[in-house]
Amino acid sequence: MVVKNLPETGGITGNSALIVASPDVITGAFISNNRSVNPSVLKSVSYDSLNDTTPVNVFGDSPVFWGSTRPRCLKNGKEMQALLKAKPDGFNMGS
Repeated sequence: MVVKNLPETGGITGNSALIVASPDVITGAFISNNRSVNPSVLKSVSYDSLNDTTPVNVFGDSPVFWGSTRPRCLKNGKEMQALLKAKPDGFNMGS
């Protein structure tokens, strides 16, 4: 077994290496939620994140939450969705 720790750019480096790996060698990767996040927040990636890899097992989970810079500016997900729809180019997303 050979383990490579690749520098990360939102999972793109590791996912790209996995997808182009030689088909005659069993290659695996730990892939985070970036598998589903990247297609939503990046203009393009060099692979189809959801179809070019096959989930095999879940090793753990991580909590995800939305935060706001101003206290109590949004009370729930519906308010956030309405705000994002009203100003689609007015927000940034960090992951």
